Amino acid sequence: MKIFIVFGSIIISFLLYCVFVGSNLVFVYPTGIASKGQLGDAFGGFTSLCTALGFGGLLLTLWYQKENLTEKEKFILTKIEEKLK
Repeated sequence: MKIFIVFGSIIISFLLYCVFVGSNLVFVYPTGIASKGQLGDAFGGFTSLCTALGFGGLLLTLWYQKENLTEKEKFILTKIEEKLK
C-alpha cells in the first residue's frame, strides 16, 4: 500500500510540474526552436529526480533480495539440521 502512495505522489507531482512549466512556457515565450529548447531544459531537475529515485529503487531491490536470500538460507539449514537429527 505504501508503494502506491509513493508512486501516486510522484505521478501527481510530475503532472503538476508539467502543467506549471508547460503553461508558463506556452504563454510567456513565443513559438520557435529556442522556446522548445527552454522547455526541454525546464525538465532537467525532474529528470535528475527520476534518476535518483530509480537508483534508490535499485538499491532497495538489492537489499530486499539479500534479506530474502538470507532468510531462505536459514530455512534450508534448519531443514537440513532437522533431517540429520
